[in-house]
Amino acid sequence: MPGTRCSWALSALVICAALVGPGCESGGQKNVPLENRWLAFTLANGVYLARADGSGMKRLTYVRQFEYQPDWSPDGRKLLLRVDAADGKPGGGVYLATLGRRRAVNLSKVSGVLGGDPDWSPDGKQIAFVGKRTTDSHFGIYVMNADGSNPKRLATAWESQYPDWSPDGRKIVFTGVKNVGFDLYVMNADGSGLAQMTRSAEEENWPTWSPDGKKIVYSFGEVLKVMDSDGSRSMVLTDGGEPSWSPDGRWIAFDCGTPEAGRMCAIRPDGSGRTTILPGLDGGFPAWRPPAE
Repeated sequence: MPGTRCSWALSALVICAALVGPGCESGGQKNVPLENRWLAFTLANGVYLARADGSGMKRLTYVRQFEYQPDWSPDGRKLLLRVDAADGKPGGGVYLATLGRRRAVNLSKVSGVLGGDPDWSPDGKQIAFVGKRTTDSHFGIYVMNADGSNPKRLATAWESQYPDWSPDGRKIVFTGVKNVGFDLYVMNADGSGLAQMTRSAEEENWPTWSPDGKKIVYSFGEVLKVMDSDGSRSMVLTDGGEPSWSPDGRWIAFDCGTPEAGRMCAIRPDGSGRTTILPGLDGGFPAWRPPAE
C-alpha cells in the first residue's frame, strides 16, 4: 500500500472520556491565539491531544500497533485513524474512534476493503480513503459510509492515495501515479470529471483544501506548496510535509525539523510566521481539532 510502514494487525483502542468537554472546544475559533489551539498528533505509542504550546497534553488512544494520520470528524468528537501492524498480522486499516468510548471500530473489517489515509466528508456522513479489495490489482480511492458500509471504488486505473474532500463536499483531490511519480488529481465526489492538476517529476502528496475552498496545500518532495484550487499559481511555502489546515484557515500545521528543533510546525498560508508547535515532542501528523458542537 502507498506509504505503508508495515503490514496490518488487530488493535485494541481506548479513548479518553475526559476529553469530551469545554476545554477541547477552541480548535477552530478565530479569536484563539495559536498557542491555545488544540491539535491531535501521533507519537510512537499512540495519538495524543494538546494545545499548540504543548500544554494540556492527553493521550487519546492505546493501540498495540502503530496508528497515525488522525482525522477529526466535523463535529470534533470522533477521529479516523490509520492502523498499521506487525508483518504478517491481519486486522489493521481505517479505524473510527469516538471520544468517551472504550473501543474503536475497525471500519476496514466492516467494509471488507483494506485501507488507510482516511478523510471525513464535510457533512460527516462519508469517508474517503485509499483502499484495495482482494480482487483489486492496486490501491485506489474509495468512499464508504461513516459506519463502514457501502464501500465504492471511485478512481483511476492507476495507483492513488491521500484523498481530501473539498469544503462543499462536491470534489475530492488526491494523488495518483499514472506514469512516473505522484501528481495531483481532482474528481467529482461520485468519481466523474477526473482531471489532472499537476505535472511534475517530483513526488506530490497529501493535498489539503483550505476551509474556503480557494487553495490547496500539498507536499512537493521535501517542501510544502500552495496553489489555487484550479491548479494555477503555485508557490513554495517552506520545507516540510503532511500539512493540515486550521478550521479558520489562518494556520497550516505540518511535519518539520528534528526532535531537537521541533518535529511539528505551523505557518501562515502566505508563507509568513513559521513557528514550532508542540515543542519537545518527537511526533508527527498534526491535525487541528475543530470546535466541538
